[in-house]
Amino acid sequence: MTKYIFAYLVGLLAHYQVHIQLNSIVLNFVLIITASALIAKRYFLISTQLVIILVMMLGYSIFAYASLAVKNNSWPDNIYKNRANILVDIEQSTNYYSIANVQNIFIGNEYLKNIKGKIKIKHKYKQNPEFIIGEYVWIYGQIERPDWYKNSGCFNSKKYNWLNGIQAEIKLYESAKTTKLKTSIRNYLLNTIKSRYTYSHMMPIVLALLLGDKSLIVAEDKEVFIKTGTAHLIAISGLHIGIIYIFANLIAMRFVMPVIANMIGLVFATIYAIVAGSHYSCQRALIFLFLIVILKLLNRGYSKFQIIAIAFILISLSQPLCIYDYGFWMSFVAVFSIAIFNGYNQKTNIILRLVYFQYTLFLLFLPIGLCGIGSPSYLAVLTNIYAVPVFSIFIMPLVFILGALLLCSSDYLADEIFKVIDIALSVLITTQDYILEQTKKFQLPESNTEDVGIIIIFSIFSLSMFFKQIAFSRGLLLITMSMIWFGGTRNKVGYGDVKINVIDVGQGTSVLIQTATRNLLYDTGTKKAGKYAVAPFLNSQFIQNIDALVVSHWDTDHSGGLPVLREKFKINEVISYDFRDGVDSLCRKNKRWEWDGVNFEFIYPASTDLNLVIKENNRSCVLKVSTKTQGFSLLGDIEAKVEKQIYSEKTNKLESESILVAHHGSKTSTSTNLLNSLNPQLAIISAGQNNSYGHPHSKVIESLLLKNVRIRTTGDCGLVTIELSDKLGGYTSATCYEHSLKNRPYNI
Repeated sequence: MTKYIFAYLVGLLAHYQVHIQLNSIVLNFVLIITASALIAKRYFLISTQLVIILVMMLGYSIFAYASLAVKNNSWPDNIYKNRANILVDIEQSTNYYSIANVQNIFIGNEYLKNIKGKIKIKHKYKQNPEFIIGEYVWIYGQIERPDWYKNSGCFNSKKYNWLNGIQAEIKLYESAKTTKLKTSIRNYLLNTIKSRYTYSHMMPIVLALLLGDKSLIVAEDKEVFIKTGTAHLIAISGLHIGIIYIFANLIAMRFVMPVIANMIGLVFATIYAIVAGSHYSCQRALIFLFLIVILKLLNRGYSKFQIIAIAFILISLSQPLCIYDYGFWMSFVAVFSIAIFNGYNQKTNIILRLVYFQYTLFLLFLPIGLCGIGSPSYLAVLTNIYAVPVFSIFIMPLVFILGALLLCSSDYLADEIFKVIDIALSVLITTQDYILEQTKKFQLPESNTEDVGIIIIFSIFSLSMFFKQIAFSRGLLLITMSMIWFGGTRNKVGYGDVKINVIDVGQGTSVLIQTATRNLLYDTGTKKAGKYAVAPFLNSQFIQNIDALVVSHWDTDHSGGLPVLREKFKINEVISYDFRDGVDSLCRKNKRWEWDGVNFEFIYPASTDLNLVIKENNRSCVLKVSTKTQGFSLLGDIEAKVEKQIYSEKTNKLESESILVAHHGSKTSTSTNLLNSLNPQLAIISAGQNNSYGHPHSKVIESLLLKNVRIRTTGDCGLVTIELSDKLGGYTSATCYEHSLKNRPYNI
């Protein structure tokens, strides 16, 4: 069986890199042929190799068909960028956004048939419409495509929306509530807990534990759970489903036969999964639980690893897109680890067994974390030793009792139980905070990559711990860890070369410039972009110290992220045109320095220039970075008047010039004088996709094209990476991060 499971997995993962459009006819054909081959293999002489190939084809076909089905259910292109009246029922609601299911949609007077799915309604905090879960609401707003910061290391909301069926984002203008309410146990509990315990800081965590709704948990608390490696405790998973099953089963066994008690446990676990929202994690846990219980009742002699393998097949058949869900991999790794340790070395002290178990989980989770969630927390080895038992034995049972009491309208008892839960969670989070504070100086850099292959490779080597050749296996494991970890941290920029990363920050600017041993950040984007785009990207590059940070000027789309970056990174020097907000030195014309054979020079402003300009844009620090033969100019937000002034003088011509186009491609910049002076080969425009300013302006694009300049925009490309190297013979290479994802099914 093992070889067939492995072949099936290879087929699934093959679609990750190579995509062929398949339809249901092809899938059905492959299913019939594979099933026939497996049956015939039992009774006739059919090559095992042939069956393995067919099983691989099956895995590939199922994933391909599922991807195609999602694509076919997507909304048509012509629906976007329109204003519409939409009737929705609210599924989640926070201060900043709501998730809702579309019932009816009108664009003008036209009713659009067969347009269903989920939407994300965006609203400002001060304009929070205070939607109630389950109510039907008419909303009026602009239909927009879901977008994300397209940089390595950033949360891929496009993939998240693809996996969760979110078709569009709505910029909310107006809303009108109806009298109709979608009643359910889930909605009743959500609304009751939100209204009854709104005073408690722990209320959002209780909602997450009971109903899987994490939308109200504040960012600071989420960060505590993530950094301590305990985020899995507030996500509905096998732990929660298992607790419900065990408690229901134990109680039922006092009154009925074990067989019936098992069935009662399954019923209660299923009811809870439905109430909790039937998320993919709930469905996976239920499939696992049903499989284990049924095989146990049938008294079939399957090993625990065979059961895991069968569960893997069943889950991937029911949820073919699950291989893009990192929670899927983590749940299987956790179950596999439990299977290994169940009955392993029972004589060892329980504390040592827990430590060893958590350490093994950390090693197995490491590649998954590197692939999609960021650097895994090494604190998980410590924190889970006490957090998991506290949650499993104490907090979770109380949370379930709270839910039952609220359903029975036992308000007094429910309030008393909630007080106990509130205290327990407060103590737990305070403990987590203390541990984080005491271990700050030991924090490891974060990482993020899209390479699923690392998951498999590293997990295989991690499991080698359990082979007989312990010394050899652990040595091999250590080497593998070193290769993955230090291979990612190695700076690949050569001496005399420079790597320039124009980060996708939406409508704003932020550029990371890397030499062989140094780095400079030019602008920070907005506050939001600093937190969700710039900081994650720097983490993905294993950057902990910023040697110099240049704030070109103080518009918020260039400087808003500075406070966030100061919190997360050590910044050796902050440079701007004036002393404010902790600036260490000034950018002034002719200020020069050299790092690793790469020259840096401020072209503008001179001290006298600042007295002659009024507009903030025209105070921008203009920086030129150059190797022996190539140059790159970062122009801030200067306008044509300043461009003419600073480039009227004869400058040293290099073999190749590139520019970061001024003011995001506004028509007030990128004059003919500038283009004639620099004669650039490459122009990068940092502007948000579908931004309200109309950047880049068509006249700017036309001027650049007339000069045969190659153009890259962050709105289309995402992160743009430029390499200046004399080895390239004067050619400046520019790669788009978005293009590296073009084969992903959520990007087709």
